[in-house]
Amino acid sequence: MLLNSFIILIYINVCLASTGDLSPFFQKCVDRCLFSNCTKDDIGYKYPRIVPLSLKLLRWTCKDNCNYECMWGTVDALVSRNWDVPQFHGKWPFVRIFGIQEPASTLFSLMNLAVHCRYFYYLIHLNGDQTMVRFWKMNSIVNIHGWIWSCIFHTRDVRLTEIMDYICAFSIVSFSLLCALIRLSYWKTRKIKCIFTIIMLIVFLNHTAYLATGLFDYSYNMFLNVFVGGLTCVLWIIWCLKNIHKYKHLRKCLIFVTLMPAVTAFEILDFPPIWWLIDAHSLWHLATVPLNIVFYNFIIEDIRYLQKEDVIKKL
Repeated sequence: MLLNSFIILIYINVCLASTGDLSPFFQKCVDRCLFSNCTKDDIGYKYPRIVPLSLKLLRWTCKDNCNYECMWGTVDALVSRNWDVPQFHGKWPFVRIFGIQEPASTLFSLMNLAVHCRYFYYLIHLNGDQTMVRFWKMNSIVNIHGWIWSCIFHTRDVRLTEIMDYICAFSIVSFSLLCALIRLSYWKTRKIKCIFTIIMLIVFLNHTAYLATGLFDYSYNMFLNVFVGGLTCVLWIIWCLKNIHKYKHLRKCLIFVTLMPAVTAFEILDFPPIWWLIDAHSLWHLATVPLNIVFYNFIIEDIRYLQKEDVIKKL
C-alpha cells in the first residue's frame, strides 16, 4: 500500500511538470482502461450494453471514454493534494453532461445562434432590395452557420469539428470586415464594392484551404482572426466618430465595436473551469450574446436610414 501511494505521488509530481495527458499517471491509467474495456482497435467496447446511449449517439469511442475517465482520476488525485490542475490535450477538464464535452460553451453558442436566427427572420421581412439589406442577410447566414459548428465543436471535439469551427470562425470575421467595407463605401461605385468582395473572397478561400490541410499553425490562425477582427473594429470606430454627430444610431455601433475587443480579453484569460463547467472561453461566448443584439439594432436602424436617403436621392 505504501509502495502504491509512493508511485502515485511520483506520477502526480511529474504531471505538474507537464500537461496532464503527458503524465505517466494518466497514461498508465489509459493503458489499463484500454486493456480492460476496449476492443483491439480501441474504438469499440468489450461491454457495449453498459455504455450510456448519449455516448453512443455522440460517437464516443472506447479510447475517448478512457481518456475522459482517467483525466478525472488524475484531477482528483491533484485536487486532493491542493496541487494545480493541468490541461489535457490543450484543454481544461470539463464535466461531461449527456455526452457533451463543454456544456457551458455549447449552451452559450446556442444562445448566440438564437440571436442570429431571430434577427435574420426580422431582416428577411424588411422591405426593399437594398445592397446593405442583402449583405446583412448574408452576414446573418454566415453567423448562423458558424454558431451551428461552434455548438457541434463544443459538443464533440474531434478533428473534423475542430477544423470546421476554425473555418467558420474566420468566415464570420472576414465577412464582418466585408460588410464594414461595403457600408463605409455605400455611396461609392459598384466597381469598388466588387473589388472589396473579390479581395475578401480570395483571402477567405486561401485561409480555408490552409486550415483544411489540418496541419495549420494555431498561433498564425489566431493572429489572422485577431488582425481581421481588429481592422474591422478600427474602421467602424473611425467612421462612427466621424459621423456620430449626424447619425444618433451610430452610438449602438460604437458601443459594439468598443466593447467587443474588451470582452475578447476573456480569450486571453486562462483559468480552470468554475464548477468544472465555465471557463474563460465560455464566458466570451456568453458576453457576445448581448453585444450581438446591440449591433443588430444598429443594423436595423441604419437600413431604415439608408432607405430614406435612397428615396431622397431619387427625388
